Amino acid sequence: MPNATTQSLAGAIIVAIGLCCAPALAQQALRDGFESAESAWRDGGGDARYRFDVIERVQQGAHTGNGCEHVELSAGGNGHSAYLVYPIGNAPVIAELKPTVWLRGDRPGAQMYLRAVLPRAIDSRTNQPMTLLLPGSGYSTVGQWQQLQVGDPASALKQQTWNLRVQHRMVIDTREAYIDQVVLNLYVGDGKSHMFIDDLEVRGVVTPASEPASGTPATPVTMTGQGTTDAARQTAVELSNGSLLIDGRPFFPRFVEYRGEPLRRLRDLGFNGVVFETQPAAEQLLEARQLGLWLVAPPPMDGGDGPVGRDGVWGAEYDAVAAWHLGSGLTDADLETTRKLAESIRRRDRRMLRPLVGMPITQLMPYSRVLDVVVFARDPLGTSFEQADFRDWIEQRLRLARPGTPCWVTVQTELAPELFEQMTLLSQGRAQPPRVSVEQARAVAFSAIAAGARGVVFRSNNRLDANDAATQYRAALVELMNLELQLLEPWTAGGSQVTTVSGVRYDPPNLSGGPRQLRPMGDPKQMINPTLTISPDVQGLMLQTERARLLLPVWQGKGAQYVAGQSAANNLSFILPGVPESTEAYELTPGGLRPPFKRQRVTGGVRVTFDEAGMSSMAVLTQDPLVVRSLSQRLAETGRRTTELQRWLAGEALTQATEIDIQLTAAGRPVPEATPYFSAARANMQLSDQRLAENDLAGTVLAARRAQRPVRLVERAHWQAATRLLPSPASSPLAASISTLPEHLVFSSTLATIRWQPNRLPEGDFEDIGRMVNAGWQRLQYPIDGVKAEVDLSTTFRHGGVGCLHLSATPSAERGTALLEVPPVWMTSPAVQVEQGSWLRISGWVYVPGAIGGSYDGVMIYDSQTGPALAERIDQTARWQQFVLLRAARYSGPLTITIALTGTGEAWIDDVMIETAPGPASGPSLSTAPKWSPR
Repeated sequence: MPNATTQSLAGAIIVAIGLCCAPALAQQALRDGFESAESAWRDGGGDARYRFDVIERVQQGAHTGNGCEHVELSAGGNGHSAYLVYPIGNAPVIAELKPTVWLRGDRPGAQMYLRAVLPRAIDSRTNQPMTLLLPGSGYSTVGQWQQLQVGDPASALKQQTWNLRVQHRMVIDTREAYIDQVVLNLYVGDGKSHMFIDDLEVRGVVTPASEPASGTPATPVTMTGQGTTDAARQTAVELSNGSLLIDGRPFFPRFVEYRGEPLRRLRDLGFNGVVFETQPAAEQLLEARQLGLWLVAPPPMDGGDGPVGRDGVWGAEYDAVAAWHLGSGLTDADLETTRKLAESIRRRDRRMLRPLVGMPITQLMPYSRVLDVVVFARDPLGTSFEQADFRDWIEQRLRLARPGTPCWVTVQTELAPELFEQMTLLSQGRAQPPRVSVEQARAVAFSAIAAGARGVVFRSNNRLDANDAATQYRAALVELMNLELQLLEPWTAGGSQVTTVSGVRYDPPNLSGGPRQLRPMGDPKQMINPTLTISPDVQGLMLQTERARLLLPVWQGKGAQYVAGQSAANNLSFILPGVPESTEAYELTPGGLRPPFKRQRVTGGVRVTFDEAGMSSMAVLTQDPLVVRSLSQRLAETGRRTTELQRWLAGEALTQATEIDIQLTAAGRPVPEATPYFSAARANMQLSDQRLAENDLAGTVLAARRAQRPVRLVERAHWQAATRLLPSPASSPLAASISTLPEHLVFSSTLATIRWQPNRLPEGDFEDIGRMVNAGWQRLQYPIDGVKAEVDLSTTFRHGGVGCLHLSATPSAERGTALLEVPPVWMTSPAVQVEQGSWLRISGWVYVPGAIGGSYDGVMIYDSQTGPALAERIDQTARWQQFVLLRAARYSGPLTITIALTGTGEAWIDDVMIETAPGPASGPSLSTAPKWSPR
């Protein structure tokens, strides 16, 4: 089976030795109900660090019959696979072949494969046949039996071999191909996981009359490609003034996390690099060089933690690597190991002296002396962390590092997997994968650039080459963003930030594109005269090179991390300081540079006005005709594709919003303005199609933008109505996305009928410190120089009873309100045993009289099974404020609550409770073993 060196391409290519087919064949169905005592599944290898603690037959909890297979897996570290294999003989790949297996587990993500052997596809160097993995369905219904299948092995084989032919220009003969193993990839993340397997069936299997002779174990095959030479290019990769230079030219990384896709697919989506969590295989290194893709990957190390290479020096085979990845989630405990590794790498990488990249969480100052680039990872979308704070958070993190340290920042393309898991559990499997909107992803990326990021890494939990609707949408989103970021590369790679300025609106937007004004835009409280409105939700970012300035409107607003607002305005102006009066201003559109903007010399600089501004609006200011010519040429090259993507994504947004509006209206939750808004949107989409047919690219995009404005207004109105009665949008995971609002409505209605069991959390009223300690409450503290942290019981403020919990962190005068890397103090509750699938209501009261300093997380509250990704964050409150977290238990076992004071200040907490209720459609418990633990 594949290991870390062979996990690549469209599946995993391996050599099978000594396999032969008997001539006599008989078609039948292979079935195994796992009723016998001996297990038939075997460890098949994988690229993760894992161990199968248990592979055994058990006589309880079966899907049918009495017995099933029980597997317990312990995993950790990087990697994506831990395979379990079941031999089925030699089954030729025919249309009638229908393999299925039933699975039940405590975590989602397991996937079924078939191993196909290609006896006529012989590697010329080893003279052995190749094999590859044909992907099937994945497991998602946590706690319930689910049938997995490979629906059409013949088509899957055709697709996989086609991918290989295209990528490697190889002739691959699939005649006489057969399936010899059913494969399960049971790696679902770090920690322990339990799986139960039952009722394996392979219909249409054709087996030999006599079993083939046993062969030797499969061994890896190394692909070298065809038409290439061993002499690789040697390219200079270096850092200069924070910018990554490749062959002396500024380079802005648009990287993506690797999830097993063909590298060509990622290149075609516009990425210029790929981040590997494990060492890429030799064929991937070669393919990346051929495609012009750069890699960020861990250094090749031997078993003694020494670098691999001839004479201890890495050769040309690694020339596709732009930087070495030294690890994610680095903390105090990893600092010394990371320092020694960095020293070793620098001794061994004398040919290219590539930068060292890592993702530290704590100790940013010492890590920034070891690493050349630090990566900041934060996923605000769908969480209680305000998107508007994202830029400030990055800037504050940079201040904790060595001055001048460059940073790359991650950009979400999906909501957190923990969030989607809760959506699935609370909706009883009905929730569809929620989409990150183009507006949200742009806001995160542009905020990162505004904060000084010198590269972006697109987060990706799932592959980008699947054919489902959610993946196709995400692929279009990242391709569009890559086209836009590529256009901005002269400024983002080598430019400097000049300033940010507030936007000023002079009239409300025209949603229909015609004369009728549907809705004023802006808060009347912010009107400073009848025609002038300051726009607090948009700022202008100005970047500069020697020959041109770039102006980007960066949209933000409260709650935009859940559902974006309109993010658009008519006659939006910015006053730009330091711009010469002779400078011309042009808007960058897919159809080319638009004629000079309206501009006017005013006090403080030059006022530049967008007639219609939106999320994708951009302006360039220059006196240099060469800049105008170069940009015009680049727009001509990419304009058609950019236009098609913007038009398609606008249509998808309209379709989704219409479907959701229909469902919510039928449930008695209409938005009164929806009918005229959707009419305006559809009219503009029709106009967009007409303009595209006429090859009017600028007109196509303008009409598509106008169609998106009313759609976003309807979505925002629905979301505000749905969350109005919640203590916070973070209370219900189903309220975190517009696409799950119908399920949130059903969930809310169900809650009204739930009879919650009495509070199960001891001493959450915080009346007696001795009883709290005996019950299991624990105080945890992270020592920070210049910060004094305390925990006590207070009678000064209380919500109920005679006392409450008081957390405080006081900074010294020298430290002030500088950002803290980690919370200085937090409390964890006693463990409460919960049953997998049960519903949880975690509640309490918080009073924060003053703003929390040195943090953008305030008081953070979360449970141990969902973690910080679903945390509630509370900053300053005028009075006692309730928090409520509605969750579903991910597994049977302990659950604790963490209450963290993430910055300096004071907070009072009282009357914390955990109430439980059986889930409305809970499946049978996977196990009562208390040793199960969260990821």
